[in-house]
Amino acid sequence: MNIYNVTSQPRQKLSDKEKTKEWYIENVEYAVKTRYLDNDTIRKNRTNKIENYNIWNGIIDEEAVEKVFNSMHLKDFTTSSCIQNYPIEVSKFERLAGEESQRKFDYQIKALNEDVKSIKDAKKKEELLTLVEQHIQAESF
Repeated sequence: MNIYNVTSQPRQKLSDKEKTKEWYIENVEYAVKTRYLDNDTIRKNRTNKIENYNIWNGIIDEEAVEKVFNSMHLKDFTTSSCIQNYPIEVSKFERLAGEESQRKFDYQIKALNEDVKSIKDAKKKEELLTLVEQHIQAESF
Protein backbone atom coordinates (compact mmCIF):
# COMPACT_ATOMS: atom_id res chain seq x y z
CA MET A 1 0.00 0.00 0.00
CA ASN A 2 1.33 3.42 -0.91
CA ILE A 3 1.68 5.74 2.07
CA TYR A 4 0.26 8.71 0.16
CA ASN A 5 -3.01 6.92 -0.62
CA VAL A 6 -3.94 6.34 3.01
CA THR A 7 -7.16 8.29 3.53
CA SER A 8 -8.74 6.84 6.65
CA GLN A 9 -7.72 4.72 9.57
CA PRO A 10 -8.18 0.98 9.04
CA ARG A 11 -11.05 -0.65 10.86
CA GLN A 12 -10.08 -1.37 14.46
CA LYS A 13 -12.90 -3.59 15.72
CA LEU A 14 -11.62 -6.85 14.32
CA SER A 15 -11.04 -10.24 15.88
CA ASP A 16 -7.46 -11.38 16.40
CA LYS A 17 -7.80 -13.76 13.45
CA GLU A 18 -8.74 -10.90 11.11
CA LYS A 19 -5.74 -8.78 12.12
CA THR A 20 -3.26 -9.85 9.50
CA LYS A 21 0.20 -8.55 8.67
CA GLU A 22 -1.31 -6.25 6.02
CA TRP A 23 -3.68 -4.78 8.63
CA TYR A 24 -0.73 -3.94 10.88
CA ILE A 25 1.15 -2.38 7.96
CA GLU A 26 -1.89 -0.25 7.05
CA ASN A 27 -2.13 0.99 10.66
CA VAL A 28 1.53 1.95 10.79
CA GLU A 29 1.33 3.72 7.43
CA TYR A 30 -1.77 5.61 8.55
CA ALA A 31 -0.03 6.68 11.77
CA VAL A 32 3.05 7.86 9.87
CA LYS A 33 0.94 9.82 7.38
CA THR A 34 -1.13 11.57 10.02
CA ARG A 35 1.96 12.33 12.11
CA TYR A 36 4.43 13.62 9.57
CA LEU A 37 2.66 14.56 6.36
CA ASP A 38 0.14 17.28 5.61
CA ASN A 39 -3.13 16.29 7.16
CA ASP A 40 -6.16 18.47 7.83
CA THR A 41 -7.80 16.06 10.25
CA ILE A 42 -5.36 16.88 13.05
CA ARG A 43 -4.78 20.26 14.65
CA LYS A 44 -1.49 21.22 13.01
CA ASN A 45 0.87 19.24 10.91
CA ARG A 46 4.51 18.85 11.79
CA THR A 47 5.81 21.31 9.19
CA ASN A 48 3.57 24.09 10.53
CA LYS A 49 4.78 23.40 14.06
CA ILE A 50 8.43 23.56 12.97
CA GLU A 51 7.81 26.83 11.12
CA ASN A 52 6.13 28.34 14.20
CA TYR A 53 8.98 27.23 16.51
CA ASN A 54 11.52 28.72 14.10
CA ILE A 55 9.61 32.02 13.94
CA TRP A 56 9.44 32.09 17.74
CA ASN A 57 13.20 31.52 17.97
CA GLY A 58 13.96 34.18 15.35
CA ILE A 59 14.91 31.82 12.52
CA ILE A 60 13.49 33.19 9.28
CA ASP A 61 12.90 30.96 6.27
CA GLU A 62 13.94 32.93 3.17
CA GLU A 63 11.80 30.75 0.88
CA ALA A 64 8.69 31.49 2.92
CA VAL A 65 9.45 35.22 2.82
CA GLU A 66 9.96 35.05 -0.94
CA LYS A 67 6.71 33.14 -1.31
CA VAL A 68 4.77 35.79 0.62
CA PHE A 69 6.33 38.89 -0.93
CA ASN A 70 6.64 37.55 -4.48
CA SER A 71 3.42 35.58 -4.80
CA MET A 72 3.12 36.48 -8.50
CA HIS A 73 6.59 35.00 -9.23
CA LEU A 74 7.97 38.16 -10.83
CA LYS A 75 11.42 37.73 -12.35
CA ASP A 76 13.12 41.00 -11.35
CA PHE A 77 11.58 41.20 -7.87
CA THR A 78 14.08 41.27 -5.01
CA THR A 79 13.69 41.41 -1.27
CA SER A 80 16.16 42.54 1.33
CA SER A 81 19.04 40.12 1.58
CA CYS A 82 18.88 40.05 5.34
CA ILE A 83 15.59 40.42 7.16
CA GLN A 84 16.04 41.22 10.82
CA ASN A 85 13.69 39.74 13.37
CA TYR A 86 12.25 42.06 16.01
CA PRO A 87 10.56 39.80 18.57
CA ILE A 88 8.19 42.42 19.93
CA GLU A 89 5.60 40.05 21.39
CA VAL A 90 7.87 37.25 22.62
CA SER A 91 8.65 38.91 25.95
CA LYS A 92 4.96 39.57 26.59
CA PHE A 93 4.03 35.96 25.87
CA GLU A 94 6.86 34.67 28.06
CA ARG A 95 5.75 36.94 30.89
CA LEU A 96 2.16 35.71 30.61
CA ALA A 97 3.33 32.10 30.58
CA GLY A 98 5.45 32.73 33.68
CA GLU A 99 2.61 34.43 35.51
CA GLU A 100 0.22 31.61 34.68
CA SER A 101 2.66 28.95 35.88
CA GLN A 102 2.97 30.73 39.24
CA ARG A 103 -0.77 31.26 39.63
CA LYS A 104 -2.55 29.06 42.16
CA PHE A 105 -4.95 26.64 40.54
CA ASP A 106 -8.26 27.63 42.06
CA TYR A 107 -10.58 24.76 41.29
CA GLN A 108 -14.30 25.01 41.91
CA ILE A 109 -17.11 22.57 41.54
CA LYS A 110 -20.32 24.19 40.44
CA ALA A 111 -23.74 22.62 40.58
CA LEU A 112 -26.42 23.39 38.05
CA ASN A 113 -29.18 22.72 40.53
CA GLU A 114 -29.75 25.63 42.96
CA ASP A 115 -31.08 23.30 45.66
CA VAL A 116 -27.78 21.44 45.77
CA LYS A 117 -25.95 24.75 46.21
CA SER A 118 -28.16 25.82 49.10
CA ILE A 119 -27.75 22.43 50.79
CA LYS A 120 -23.95 22.65 50.48
CA ASP A 121 -23.97 26.22 51.80
CA ALA A 122 -26.08 25.11 54.77
CA LYS A 123 -23.63 22.28 55.53
CA LYS A 124 -20.67 24.67 55.34
CA LYS A 125 -22.41 27.10 57.70
CA GLU A 126 -23.23 24.29 60.11
CA GLU A 127 -19.61 23.05 60.12
CA LEU A 128 -18.33 26.57 60.69
CA LEU A 129 -20.69 27.14 63.61
CA THR A 130 -19.68 23.85 65.26
CA LEU A 131 -16.02 24.74 64.83
CA VAL A 132 -16.57 28.15 66.43
CA GLU A 133 -18.50 26.56 69.31
CA GLN A 134 -15.67 24.11 69.94
CA HIS A 135 -13.12 26.92 70.10
CA ILE A 136 -15.29 28.97 72.44
CA GLN A 137 -15.92 26.02 74.77
CA ALA A 138 -12.23 25.14 74.91
CA GLU A 139 -10.46 25.99 78.16
CA SER A 140 -7.69 27.90 76.44
CA PHE A 141 -10.24 30.40 75.04
